[in-house]
Amino acid sequence: MQKENKLLAASILILIFSVVIFLIVLKMNSFSLERREIPISLEVSDRVGFDVNSSALTFGKITPGGSSTRNLILENNYGFPIKLKIEIEGNVLKFLSFEKVVFIDSRETKKIIFSAVIPGDEKFGKYSGKVIITIKKDI
Repeated sequence: MQKENKLLAASILILIFSVVIFLIVLKMNSFSLERREIPISLEVSDRVGFDVNSSALTFGKITPGGSSTRNLILENNYGFPIKLKIEIEGNVLKFLSFEKVVFIDSRETKKIIFSAVIPGDEKFGKYSGKVIITIKKDI
């Protein structure tokens, strides 16, 4: 009976220790290393126009039925792999396709492609928002 009680107590301690370690790892994964916000815009127009702004993700003027692609180059300067969570806020979101989660190894550079596709029946107008990139340690 004494041996069974010790075995039960040891099992409970191991379970508690495992749960605590799991919660610590889960919490560490939720911490952001960095958060970047980049303005993004495009205009649906009757003509094509380019915007080469390097401080924002601008697609310029795109005609209905047309498309455009822009890239962001991101470099991992950390000594460990990172995970990027990419979100877009604003009315420009409905035209865009992009990777929502990107993994970058230590000291690696990666190109993230954003594509804007305008439906053929889209009305003219200006659309904007921001790209939000949350950088976390990839564990």
